[in-house]
Amino acid sequence: MLNVLIGESLIDPLYVEAHTSGFAVLAEIAAKYPPNVVAETCDVEAADIVKAARWFGNAGASLSLYCQGLNQSAHGTHNNAGIIHLHLATGQIGKPGAGPFSLTGQPNAMGGREVGGLANLLSAHRDLGNPMHRAEMARFWGVPFVPGKPGKSAVDLFKCLKTGEIKSVWIACTNPAQSLPNQAAVREALQAADYVVLQEAYGNTDTADFADLLLPASGWGEKHGTVTNSGAASPGAVGGFTARRGAT
Repeated sequence: MLNVLIGESLIDPLYVEAHTSGFAVLAEIAAKYPPNVVAETCDVEAADIVKAARWFGNAGASLSLYCQGLNQSAHGTHNNAGIIHLHLATGQIGKPGAGPFSLTGQPNAMGGREVGGLANLLSAHRDLGNPMHRAEMARFWGVPFVPGKPGKSAVDLFKCLKTGEIKSVWIACTNPAQSLPNQAAVREALQAADYVVLQEAYGNTDTADFADLLLPASGWGEKHGTVTNSGAASPGAVGGFTARRGAT
């Protein structure tokens, strides 16, 4: 698509010059991938690639919404970068109706980010690496300090389970033996762990086969509070962000 956008002068050169770097190198890469080459690689029609690129470039405001189909793969970062490149090249970021938006597809995963549920993130999207943010959260929580060293990402955590650096893991309401990339490596890590606790609403998930201790959990409609999800009714469904308060 970027090949077509550049070839048909559908990019925004002023935006590229003012707000990006490295575009010339990217354009050289894109030149190697005309629609006929990509069509064979991706098993799609070349005409469809051209049509999609023209729609994207001529829309005035293009919005990209995507879930875990792009994110949770062995090359998920490249997938995201490809979409973001299209928006940057056409200046379709920072204006109404435009932009790339990754919709979290797992139950309350977005809510987990909002409350600092990631290993490198504090509540309200505060940055763990920022000493001012750590001091702010320490005051809010009433603790002496917040450690500045981040924990392990999900992928790194399972690597450390396999090597023995981490001995046990508590998994709450997710199914890494099915959902994480490189599932064979994830399952080997779960098998190697000294102890696996799984807190889950269902006892027949792929990860449940590796649990030493299986604990119950409430489904989204059985509990109170606020859940942020990309499905209005069904966790994991593709839709707009919703905040559901209280049991339904």
